[in-house]
Amino acid sequence: MTALRDDALATLRDWDAPDTGQERLRRSYVDHLDAHPDGTERDCHPAHLTAGALVLSADRTQVLLTLHAKARRWFHLGGHCEPGDATLPAAALREGTEESGVEGIYLCGIAKRLEEIWLPDDDFPVILPRNSDALFLFQRVRDEAHRFAITHQRQRRKRDISTVLSEIPGLGPARVRELLKHFGSVKRLRGAGETEIAEVKGIGPSLAATVHAHLHADGVSAPR
Repeated sequence: MTALRDDALATLRDWDAPDTGQERLRRSYVDHLDAHPDGTERDCHPAHLTAGALVLSADRTQVLLTLHAKARRWFHLGGHCEPGDATLPAAALREGTEESGVEGIYLCGIAKRLEEIWLPDDDFPVILPRNSDALFLFQRVRDEAHRFAITHQRQRRKRDISTVLSEIPGLGPARVRELLKHFGSVKRLRGAGETEIAEVKGIGPSLAATVHAHLHADGVSAPR
């Protein structure tokens, strides 16, 4: 799915993130795709991009969500990218159509600065009244999608950090918490010397040497 990966990279590189949280998220996606040629494929380890769509009613006053039985939460429609998807919009449209069962879905976008609604193949945007319920819904579903993506990324990063440290012999949950409390991230921990690591509560010189050696072993990558 080289074409899809190229499209995803182009989209992410051109996107002007509206705040620092989403900019960090954008950079992490770009870094992942740069490092993984198969970053849009479901078999990519440790993660892969998916595509989703917020399906709105024709009058733009309602949004269609799906209840995830296992997670017991409501989600917008989406899932894995497929080999036939040439672009992210194509993947999102396919997922929205397949999961909703609704025919005739088309893509539209909301411009960040002026909150304009752009429909496919139209030369001019739809300008909704600033106080309209329809515009409010567009804004809410967009902001919720961004919030969910950022929250998911933060939770995943925490799990990845814990996984890296839990693999070190002698480090239990309490010592992992002390290390992260002291250094803030595995990246900063990796940049510390054995003496500095040994100063952390419950670590000591011997375990500090083990931690330092593990984080600098060949093939060990540290999350940010």
